[in-house]
Amino acid sequence: MSGQSHIEREITELRARAAARDFTGRSLGTAMAGVDRQLKRDSKRLGGAGEAWMTVCPAELIARTAITGLNRGELRVAVADSATMYTLDRYLRAGGEAELARASTAPIYRVRLALDARPFTHANAQGTLT
Repeated sequence: MSGQSHIEREITELRARAAARDFTGRSLGTAMAGVDRQLKRDSKRLGGAGEAWMTVCPAELIARTAITGLNRGELRVAVADSATMYTLDRYLRAGGEAELARASTAPIYRVRLALDARPFTHANAQGTLT
């Protein structure tokens, strides 16, 4: 035989299964299936808004903005600096928000801007932002 008894093989299998479980005791496959469903749902929900944002937002501001969420018709957008926030606010008030709502397949009733450089710090460190 292989030098392992039946009991030792079973213990080895049980240890391998226990290592593949998350802290809730569920297998990783079950947890990953839940994450996959959530990502697909978010992708469908945000997909239309993201595409609309890329077409409606002024080209010079695209690199300085990032969509952070969409909840109950409120699109949350992070902006890299206060100058970008001011310019984008003026654009949205001048009809850009209505244009965005028309272009999006997801319902958008309001756009909330937030000054948050975190989404841009990694890209800035790589030298991709101007």
